[in-house]
Amino acid sequence: SKELEREAAGLNSDIEELTENLVNLEADLTSLRTDFESLESEQVELQAINATLSQHNKEYSDHNLELIGDNEELENRLKQLDADIKRLTSERNGLESELAEAQKVSAEALAKQRAELEDVNSKLATAQTDLSELNDDLEEAQDQLRDARIEIFASKNIHRSSELLTRLGDELVRMPVGPSLTEAEAMQKLSDIMQMASDYARGLGASIVTGQPDEYVAFPVISFPNRPPVSGSDQAALAVTAMTGQRQPLLIIARSLFNSFKGEYIPLQIEVRPNPVVYRADEEIASTVIDGSLGNDSVAKALEVFLLNQVRIKVLQRGVIPAVGKDLSVGELSRESVLRLVQEVVDADRRVKVTFFAINQTRAGDQLLLGFRVQ
Repeated sequence: SKELEREAAGLNSDIEELTENLVNLEADLTSLRTDFESLESEQVELQAINATLSQHNKEYSDHNLELIGDNEELENRLKQLDADIKRLTSERNGLESELAEAQKVSAEALAKQRAELEDVNSKLATAQTDLSELNDDLEEAQDQLRDARIEIFASKNIHRSSELLTRLGDELVRMPVGPSLTEAEAMQKLSDIMQMASDYARGLGASIVTGQPDEYVAFPVISFPNRPPVSGSDQAALAVTAMTGQRQPLLIIARSLFNSFKGEYIPLQIEVRPNPVVYRADEEIASTVIDGSLGNDSVAKALEVFLLNQVRIKVLQRGVIPAVGKDLSVGELSRESVLRLVQEVVDADRRVKVTFFAINQTRAGDQLLLGFRVQ
């Protein structure tokens, strides 16, 4: 029985120890449960964080893919830019080479042109000196011709029964010529206008020049008291000189040196004048105000007076060269145009402004074609 008591006491001791251990285990279990619950809560939070991180990771992944695509595009553009830079560099080098070559050629050409210009200037200076001397000779000859015309006109102051064909200074024909004529070209132009003048003289009823078949005009020999005479060839040479080498267009006018009569040839004088542009196309010449309510006759008279006075004066002042001995008008306006203008003014039945203008570009020796506007 004592043995049993000892075993029972040992068992009780073990039970107490086990009980104590159980209490400790229960306490640990409670702590573990608390930790487990805390861990479960943390796990939920971690799962939420993980979901957020997964979403962010997906976004970052997508963005990274975009960046990779952009990077590839940038690399391609960079390659293209590199190729363009190489191409442009090559082109620039080529252009620089061409520019250097062009500058070299230009410098050589410029040096050559300068040498040629110096030579031309030297020749021009010589030519200008010669021209100045020729102009002096020409002015002296023209003075002699004017004196001769006066003396010849005085000597012709007699009564004749024949019909008067031309008066002193009357224009026979005119011909525009270009600038920079050579002497040979000037001689040909002189021949041309003399032929034109001869044909015109024949139409007037002039007679053939003695010893010159088919020629109805000629340069007469002009004699002066105490001066050497001026022959026909001298006068022709002066005209050729006046036409040669001029830098501007010219107008050649063949005039009657003095009065001529039917049954005689017409004594010729050649006048060489500058022929610049005096009016541009559509350029206004003059304007006036006319009352259309005054009727056809009054309007027509007012227009006639304005054309023959103000318009003519302005045109002459501008430099238009009139044809002496022919129609006194210096501007051409057809009868149909005049009638239409009169009717247009009368139809307005009030005061209107009439403006005349040049239809075409007109040089000093051209026929001025008049246009009009009614406002």
